[in-house]
Amino acid sequence: MATVGRNAELYDCQVTACQKFFSEQLPDVSKCRPLTEDEIPETMKNYARPLDLYDITGVDARQVIELLVKIINNGDKFTKNKTFYFMLHKNDESKEDEQIVELFKLRANPTKDQPGNGVVFIRPRGRKVFKRKAKNYEQIHSALRAYYKKDTKSFAEHIQELFLDNTVDKNDFPQITIEAYMILLTLTTGLLTPRRLVASKEPSELKVQYDMLPIGIAIVRIVKLLEYGEEEICAFRDVFSPGRKFHCFSGSPQVRKESIVNINKSPFVNAEGEKEKLIEKATKELQDTF
Repeated sequence: MATVGRNAELYDCQVTACQKFFSEQLPDVSKCRPLTEDEIPETMKNYARPLDLYDITGVDARQVIELLVKIINNGDKFTKNKTFYFMLHKNDESKEDEQIVELFKLRANPTKDQPGNGVVFIRPRGRKVFKRKAKNYEQIHSALRAYYKKDTKSFAEHIQELFLDNTVDKNDFPQITIEAYMILLTLTTGLLTPRRLVASKEPSELKVQYDMLPIGIAIVRIVKLLEYGEEEICAFRDVFSPGRKFHCFSGSPQVRKESIVNINKSPFVNAEGEKEKLIEKATKELQDTF
């Protein structure tokens, strides 16, 4: 069997692993439903109806991903400017108004080329309303630097903890970490994966290119590079600032692919082995992370 080095075949192995993982290894969340009127917290009673609010407290990343897939694949509901809400709450007996710790909203913005496209907002802590605009990537980078300084290792460890269990009672993380967590999940599989799963009789050429991007494995390896805690290896700006070497979250499919190739070129990424082994390795990395 041929040995795959640092070349296009490695990228193809990652594409195969991501497509297989996200189409075959996500859990069943068919019982997950929006909260009923009686279950909606008092602080959200004035929100417009119908209100699609999901409680994702204590849910691991794989379940959140599948829930996003379920929502986005419902083409009748996932329409332009439709809003979906997701909350994390405390598991104690405090007053209901104080129980919502984090509240996200996903505003749908599907297009022909990106039918799973949308924008993620987080409600500022201590506020009852969202800001009008979501953070852009430069603002996310600035907020991470403000809290973590150059400590990418702690951020990587916090993200990994949230992927395993997003219960907020035990995790005293800054809000920007929780926000980055939801954005990464949405980008990795909530928005990009459904592009592969949404039925399309005549997909555009651009859509096909987006569909092939192995963003999931790119996220896995970015987190590993951040975990080294050395800016020379991977700094916050390398990941979250558009145009930097590891930023694969915005831009054209070709720009994103080049960033993923840059991740693969890192000497800290194991890119050697037979094709089957590399697919197996990438799949296991996805399983261990999500």
